[in-house]
Amino acid sequence: MISTIIILCLVSFAETITATSVHDGDTFRSGKQSYRLWGIDTPELDQRWGVAAREALRQLLYGREIEIEQHGTSYRRIVVRCEVGKQDVSLELLKMGLAWYWPYFAPDRDDYREAEADARKARRGLWSDTKPVPPWEWREMKVKK
Repeated sequence: MISTIIILCLVSFAETITATSVHDGDTFRSGKQSYRLWGIDTPELDQRWGVAAREALRQLLYGREIEIEQHGTSYRRIVVRCEVGKQDVSLELLKMGLAWYWPYFAPDRDDYREAEADARKARRGLWSDTKPVPPWEWREMKVKK
């Protein structure tokens, strides 16, 4: 009985949307609503790998049904965990080496941690750079200028 109630709560929490545009590697829109991917941070558009991250997200999402699970808000965006088919979108970007895992916002995601570690080891995407600059440091440097 309790497990049925929990399952019903989880099912009602999920929503299906379609991406109508992709802003950058971790932000997209469906209609007028903006969404931010949960658990990761991707390079800014004016940063090396930023455009590649945006294009990867566009290929993963654009025109496809996306299952979202809300995890709060950030700068007027709804923070969501996304799945397309059976693929966790944040996990796919980590595997491609186009994102940093952000454990503060998505604790206990060993699969995210491992995907980033595997991408680093294989020197995929941004990990092919000698010293990739995390986007939070990039944003901080821009504010100081």
